[in-house]
Amino acid sequence: MGDECSKIILNTKGGNEAGVDRALIDFLHYVEKSSEENVPEDCDERLKHLHKKIHQIKMSEEIGVSYMKMEERDRLIRDEGLRRGKAEGRAEGRAEGEARLVGVIRKKVSKSVSAADIADWLETGREEVERTIELLGAHPDWTDLQVAEELLRQETPSEEQE
Repeated sequence: MGDECSKIILNTKGGNEAGVDRALIDFLHYVEKSSEENVPEDCDERLKHLHKKIHQIKMSEEIGVSYMKMEERDRLIRDEGLRRGKAEGRAEGRAEGEARLVGVIRKKVSKSVSAADIADWLETGREEVERTIELLGAHPDWTDLQVAEELLRQETPSEEQE
């Protein structure tokens, strides 16, 4: 990799134990499943010490409560992310749908169809069509999506106005 470091990849699922130090094999088995049966009597003292510390941590009520709080916090963060993602997806979908209507209105206006006739044809309010036509006139270089997003922004009161 060009960083002059040696890389060692350890695999707990490996089956070729020939030429591998017994302490490493015991450690990898323990990493795979940290239980009493994976701490052989004749294993390395470091593994015994590690198992003792892990057992103390697992038995500690304070650490257990802290772990549960961390799990709950992580779940809340995940749920909030999902909620925001869904809301953004709905907003994007709504903007895309509105953009299709803007495109239809743009085409009808280019054929000199009146706002009232467009509204009647789309089965929507005349004011909505007039707002769209007004934005199209004020921003002829905008895409249908940009006009749609502006219409939706105007529709939704900003936090400053609340």
